Amino acid sequence: MALAQTPSQSNATGKATIRATRAVEREIPSPVIESTYAQSKIKNQKFGKTAGGTVNMKIGTTMFVNQTGNATYRRTNAYSDGKVSVTWTTTNDNGTNGFLSRGSGYNSYNGTTWSSSPNSSPRIETFRTGFPCMVATPDNKEIVIAHRIDTNGLSQGLAVSTNTGIGSGTWSTTTVLQPAPQTQAMLWPRAAVSGDYMIVLANYQDSTANQPIKVVKNGVESPLVYSRYKFSTGTWVDEDMTFPNYDYDLFVEGSPDVYSIDAKGNDVAVVAGYYFSNLVLWKSADNGATWTMKILDSFPVPHYRYDKDSLPVTAVSNGSCHVLVDNAGKAHVFSGMARIQDSILGDGFFTYTYSRIIGGVNDAILYWSEYNPDSSLRIIASAMPIAGDSSVAAGSFTEATRRYGISNSTYPSAGIDAEGKIFLTYSALTPTDVTADGTNANYRDILVTYSTDNGTNWATPQNITQHLGTNIEQVYPTIAKFVNDRIHVSYLGKALPGNSVPASSTDVFDINYLTVPVAQILGNTVGMLENEAPFTIAQNYPNPFHGSTNIDVHFNRSTSATITVTDIMGKVITSETYDQIPAGKSNIELHVGEIPAGVYLYSIEADGFKTTQRMMVN
Repeated sequence: MALAQTPSQSNATGKATIRATRAVEREIPSPVIESTYAQSKIKNQKFGKTAGGTVNMKIGTTMFVNQTGNATYRRTNAYSDGKVSVTWTTTNDNGTNGFLSRGSGYNSYNGTTWSSSPNSSPRIETFRTGFPCMVATPDNKEIVIAHRIDTNGLSQGLAVSTNTGIGSGTWSTTTVLQPAPQTQAMLWPRAAVSGDYMIVLANYQDSTANQPIKVVKNGVESPLVYSRYKFSTGTWVDEDMTFPNYDYDLFVEGSPDVYSIDAKGNDVAVVAGYYFSNLVLWKSADNGATWTMKILDSFPVPHYRYDKDSLPVTAVSNGSCHVLVDNAGKAHVFSGMARIQDSILGDGFFTYTYSRIIGGVNDAILYWSEYNPDSSLRIIASAMPIAGDSSVAAGSFTEATRRYGISNSTYPSAGIDAEGKIFLTYSALTPTDVTADGTNANYRDILVTYSTDNGTNWATPQNITQHLGTNIEQVYPTIAKFVNDRIHVSYLGKALPGNSVPASSTDVFDINYLTVPVAQILGNTVGMLENEAPFTIAQNYPNPFHGSTNIDVHFNRSTSATITVTDIMGKVITSETYDQIPAGKSNIELHVGEIPAGVYLYSIEADGFKTTQRMMVN
């Protein structure tokens, strides 16, 4: 049975044959299709049908891997009418020229379809920006705020983009809170809406030769500040403000991406802290006009300077802090945890403890609740243990093995439903999923835990991306605050673990949307009720092999699919897109030609689902 396929360019390196098979019928091979290095596009891409079970799909792309430095942004919004919007830092060029096309990507779901093809990487602004966050306005529009850095590296303040309605791709952009000449600008914004006000956090951190003047407030270099915008008057009523008691005794200096903000009604909460500072909560009951402060975790060495002071081994918040204000206006604070070792005196460097030990001071999500304000931070989650073993997965590892930060479990992000159930997603390494390139680095998955009693008790975490297969990274998860009968999550997917990407890399990373039924999470059956993945894939055979190998795939329905083989650095060896593959079992015969011996990855992608596995060429 011959299969229809999309046209592709000739490439002498590899080729693939796909055959539909039946149990008692003789196999009839389809024509051999020559492979191409060019990225294939799936025709008639289906977008976001969410009835049934867990759904995962690509909605965008980027060549910029670092979607945040530490704390997650609110980049996924879901609404009661079924709409979903996602923003991210996108670019279609690499670091060799400074990601000149970098800007705010955007895609939206209207309840039936997504507004843009996942490979189009739409941008909101016409100039270079980065690190967007998104809020909804009282008059049902969306605002995306990003920091603006022009192509010459000069910081320009914050880019505020407003569309004409939720899900609309028509945007108008203005630049606000611009710096004084030669002075640092506000960067890395976070925002929340409280009544008639939008409160925006930012950090004075970046500095170039054109902006040598550091901003210092209350003795704190490069401080965290906030500004308030009033929608009804269209004016900034507060600009460049510091929080109460924000001074040198609280923070030696500011740091990017180590703060979070959320609001419900008149109540606003801000949390800030990182590995060499206190973890602090500010709370407002009047839309951010006045604030009270509470220190949730005190750093053991006041005025600590990692380039001068020594430090005993200490467990601390790792900077990936997150705050949720619930339906009653109470604050819930989350953070990844790290363990810091003695600093190396005088040379400006410090060391961390890294390990694959599951749980304990090396791996944890920390939690504090305003329902128990006098309590200490406590551990509520960690990476998934191996077959119930909560002790040791493997030895230790260092930053050279391509970690994102200083914790196994990190990037917490929380949502809440109308009944007050809280759902927390976070990124954690998978102990049994490691690279085969000699570094033995762990891949990351996305986990979820939940509480039905205002944070008193938390469920055992579940891995919500394990059904996507091994040897693929899922990281930077951000969950929509609004939870209905589903959670709505966006994240970045990539072929290799870690955020160490050479400037010259041509890798393109996927921005994905993942939605999971709440019933599956509460029933501990994620991915088990109605698995909507259109196929299941088997291990290739023979393996190892030379020249060619076979893969059996069972398609649950007639669909289109892309079959790709890459090396471990992401270079495409062969990639083919096939239309109208019939339901049932098919056999893929991969011809890779004379390529060097080593580990390679093969993946199949259909209807937004992608599964990747390893194979060995000898």
